[in-house]
Amino acid sequence: MMAEHELHPDDAAILDRLHAIVEIVDPVPPDVVEMGKAAFMLHHVDAELMTMLDVPVPQGVLRAGLASSRVHFFEHDDVSIDVEVTRRGDFAQAVGVVTDTGDPGLLPDGHIVLETASSSVTVDLDRGRFVVDRVPLGLVRLVLEKGGERVLSTGWFEAG
Repeated sequence: MMAEHELHPDDAAILDRLHAIVEIVDPVPPDVVEMGKAAFMLHHVDAELMTMLDVPVPQGVLRAGLASSRVHFFEHDDVSIDVEVTRRGDFAQAVGVVTDTGDPGLLPDGHIVLETASSSVTVDLDRGRFVVDRVPLGLVRLVLEKGGERVLSTGWFEAG
């Protein structure tokens, strides 16, 4: 006897054939899949969201020859995250610094988690500084953790 949620093998075969047809005739665009995954990641909204600052960056600030670099600034109360994202071929590199004028104790045992729609990488803060190599191009966000708890999160921004 089949459980309520199990499909009859004939029904499963029909659904598999329909799925194959839809994949050929009208596939889901990759950006829709990426945005859907990003929306699913909102289940981590327990961390307070940081605000992205719109600060113009003078051209002399960026390192020479790195025309595909972008600098992003985020802040929430006394905490700020400044990150430079540089495209390097099929990936990017994120180099940043976290400062907390209200609780300097946050930094020694803190971590930065760089999240994409499908993966995440955790790096330790080194006196507030962090580097994440081989960042997939597309939407990313940074999450500040302390003691395994999500403290703050940036909004999603473009890497690459």
